[in-house]
Amino acid sequence: MSTVRSMHITPHSTAPEPQAALKLRRPALSSLAGFLGGLAIIGLAAEELRFLQLDGATLVPSWIPYVALVIAAALSVYLWRAGTTGIVENSLWGSLGAFGVWLASDMFDRRFGFYVQPLDRYDVLVIGALFAAAAVTIRSSRWLNTVLSIPTAIVIQIFLLGTLLRAANGRMIFSDDHPSFLYRLQLLGAHFPSVPFYNTDWNAGYVARELLSTAVLNVFLTGFPLTLLFGSTGQDSLAASGVYSYLVAYLFLVLMPLALAAAGWLFTRDMQTAVLTAILGVGATLGFYEWLLKYGTLGFCVATFLYPLAIGLAYRLFLAREQPQILMVGAFLVVSSLVLMWLPSVFGFVPLAVVFCFSGMWISRFRILIVSLLGMLLLNAFWLVPFLREVPLAHFIAGSSLATSSVPHAAKEDSKPVAVKENHPPTSAKFVSSLSRFREQLVRINPIVLIFFLPGIALLPDRRLRAIFALSVLWLSLAAIVGEALKPQLELRRMVIILSIILVVPTALALTALARMALESRTGVRRVGAVCGAILLFGGIAATPMNVAAVYAGRGDDTFIFEPPVVAELSEHIRKHGGDGRTFFFGFILHELGAGTFDSQDGGHIAPLSYFSGKELYASFPYHGRWTIADPIPREFRKRGSKGIEEFLDLLNVTSTISFNGIWRKYCESQPNYSLVGQAGRFRVWKRTPNSPGFILEGKGSARRIDRATLEVVPESEEMVLKYRYNGNLEVAPKGVAELSGKEVFLDELGGDKRDPFLFVTLRVSPAAREAKTPIRIRYRALF
Repeated sequence: MSTVRSMHITPHSTAPEPQAALKLRRPALSSLAGFLGGLAIIGLAAEELRFLQLDGATLVPSWIPYVALVIAAALSVYLWRAGTTGIVENSLWGSLGAFGVWLASDMFDRRFGFYVQPLDRYDVLVIGALFAAAAVTIRSSRWLNTVLSIPTAIVIQIFLLGTLLRAANGRMIFSDDHPSFLYRLQLLGAHFPSVPFYNTDWNAGYVARELLSTAVLNVFLTGFPLTLLFGSTGQDSLAASGVYSYLVAYLFLVLMPLALAAAGWLFTRDMQTAVLTAILGVGATLGFYEWLLKYGTLGFCVATFLYPLAIGLAYRLFLAREQPQILMVGAFLVVSSLVLMWLPSVFGFVPLAVVFCFSGMWISRFRILIVSLLGMLLLNAFWLVPFLREVPLAHFIAGSSLATSSVPHAAKEDSKPVAVKENHPPTSAKFVSSLSRFREQLVRINPIVLIFFLPGIALLPDRRLRAIFALSVLWLSLAAIVGEALKPQLELRRMVIILSIILVVPTALALTALARMALESRTGVRRVGAVCGAILLFGGIAATPMNVAAVYAGRGDDTFIFEPPVVAELSEHIRKHGGDGRTFFFGFILHELGAGTFDSQDGGHIAPLSYFSGKELYASFPYHGRWTIADPIPREFRKRGSKGIEEFLDLLNVTSTISFNGIWRKYCESQPNYSLVGQAGRFRVWKRTPNSPGFILEGKGSARRIDRATLEVVPESEEMVLKYRYNGNLEVAPKGVAELSGKEVFLDELGGDKRDPFLFVTLRVSPAAREAKTPIRIRYRALF
């Protein structure tokens, strides 16, 4: 509001009236409220800001954010009650000032912050200055339409795609759970939709329920038909692992920006906001890339980037004033189903449900609600029913905590595994730790998102939308703090990452409004301020994809690796020398495959080795299924020395072994029935001659697997015990030829002094089948 319009001049005085003077100050008060609000948010996240470097002068002491928050709230209430127009718009300038404080603080240089090397704070300013210079020379509306356009977003994604694929160079990302997800995709590619099934690849057989509980289904379906390439077998499967990085690029650099742009459009109906949502969304938080690139939890990451789209579709269906379209119902069912395949994401729908219940719209949208609920049940029955039958969900949720992991991050090659007892800290300590982790995640969020989401929520065009986003901030923050403290096994700290992706939409709306205001400021001091603001604004926006590119190129704080040669070499040795029985991994193994050194855990899981080699394998666990060190050889066998160990290996029909530390290497060298046949990195492959070969423990006949999900037995005796794990949902075909039961053979080590009975499959064969030597097939009893 200009000075001339705000003042009323009389013949007796040139001073403004008190009311007019108050109006003059309201834009400044709005900007101050925005500045203090932004300062409070980044201060609460960082606890204490220092100037430029960690050992420099204190810029914002730890108590300042609380004071700033109180003053900002008081100013906002005052301005709202005064009825001043443009409160939120003017506050955006103050928020931009808070972003300037963030750039000038040590937050830019903190490890595990948002910006990574080699990007510098001055790069942000230089980039912003280039954009501001372009804005001065080009008409504002035309310039903004060019910058925030679909071609610009496409160019950015092509740049990011090239960065990732150039770094991968035909190799798959291999850190942590990436090999596990590759293996699960291989299983789904070969067996979908028959999930779960009895998988004989690992540990004498198990029901592959991890295909339901790890959200790999949403990766498989969103990546279809590319994911069908993972279903090949043998060496073709090893070659197809290079497709994995292309799958990651497709999901997170093609589908992710498209889904976020669609969400931005559904919420705001503004194309520039939608484009900016896509540009900022890929760089909402580096916490996302910690879970994507370092930990490899693809299912969670897919659910995260689809969540804003699911909420946007739900808003248009159940809460928007216009009548919903029938195609939108189908889109909502598909997208929300993919999101809910990572089950903890149900927490994110709570704010939407609360707003819907209190809006009164459930009366007019009752039919759509019923159709949607029924559609959700029908669409997800194929995986949800087996999941509820196979996964002990209630027992998992009822637990209080995870056992303290004793997996060493700096284990020496010859160190002996030592079981660590569970650690249950007091509740107060849990909350302190949870709050600390919450703050660590806040620091990783893009500062633009962290500072501008609040005025962006206020700018949303519908009060129901504002309620959804405001409740999401409170609810998901509470879930991340309290939920993580009380139920750490649910890993609800990830709610911060979901929240950061959600908040990109109001952030994009706020930044679009600010950009328009900056480019419309024409003269005087306002023009100078607008140019300075444009430098900060566009510098922060343009630096976001550059920062993400640095992460994909491997320059981030969260390190990840690509597939090393040892994977192919070890797979080839197992294929050639594994023999007719199983290959056994001595010792507890977690992330040793592809690890950089003997004292690091930066490699990946061994799960896909069975697919690459085509052999049955046995190890402590192919995934991260043990939270404490658990030796694959039960203690009652280890106590009896080499005699007990060899007896256990005979129980499993082990024809080759693998050692990867000094203790077990020396053991293999000392045994007369072992011979070294190959080496890949730290892994040595030994051929073993068993004392009792074959997959039949008791009885007469033959047993083999005709594929990884089916056993075939030709009986020659009335009762047979197979060297395969028993499960109550196994069945025989033809029906009636045999009865199945389990026989306990040993106690399996689970870690943390916990053990579980290990049962072998027992068949009681009918006389007719025994006399005719009828081939009996054993498979998992499918529900559908």
